[in-house]
Amino acid sequence: MDEIDKFAPVLSHLLQKAMGHARNAKRTLFLTENETYKYETASSYATLAYSDFQSFWLISKTHEDLDRYEFDDLMSQVTTFCDEILEDLATNHSQQWSDIEYRRLVQTVYPVQQLLNTNALTDDEIATLN
Repeated sequence: MDEIDKFAPVLSHLLQKAMGHARNAKRTLFLTENETYKYETASSYATLAYSDFQSFWLISKTHEDLDRYEFDDLMSQVTTFCDEILEDLATNHSQQWSDIEYRRLVQTVYPVQQLLNTNALTDDEIATLN
């Protein structure tokens, strides 16, 4: 059993949780009318997503055989997405860039999902890749 197979269950779990939180951050940002609720909830989901992705990335960095460029790309895009969510909330401007960065996150998650043989993306998200 190689390292990726050994850690696939925990990495898959973290990836699925993190994407769920990222998805909820985006949905809350776009679908919530109440500004206070939107700010508190979207920022909380973005923080949870970042935390789960960070745990995923740190596990990969502590095991040489798990140190993959796909994981580094993922962490970079997660940081960009979460920063954009928080910037949108702080400045109360158009969420266009949050949507763009979320789509880029989906594109970055897909190869990681394939590598781990898991389902972190919804069918609708996967359909946007075509």
